[in-house]
Amino acid sequence: MKYLYLVYVDWSDKTQKWKTEDYKKWVDEHSALCKKEGVKLLWDGIPYTTVESSAFFYETDKPLTEFHIFKAKVFALQGGGLIKYGNTHIFMTWPFNF
Repeated sequence: MKYLYLVYVDWSDKTQKWKTEDYKKWVDEHSALCKKEGVKLLWDGIPYTTVESSAFFYETDKPLTEFHIFKAKVFALQGGGLIKYGNTHIFMTWPFNF
């Protein structure tokens, strides 16, 4: 079964001082982690009407418990402390063949 996870995150104050190269380095590490863990990043961007500053939309076959382990690894990138918190919404896809 495939799962879709929408994760809203709020970046820490450290990231407010980032230059473009700093963010690109984090994005590259995030992409490598996704590939290693078998998680596909479908979309990332800025959400509207939420208090969080970024959103990530993932697809994977990992159930929620395993996805939380992956999310902890995302939060630990570059030594951690770059993301204050994150909220996760889960969507399950059904194995229908149309």
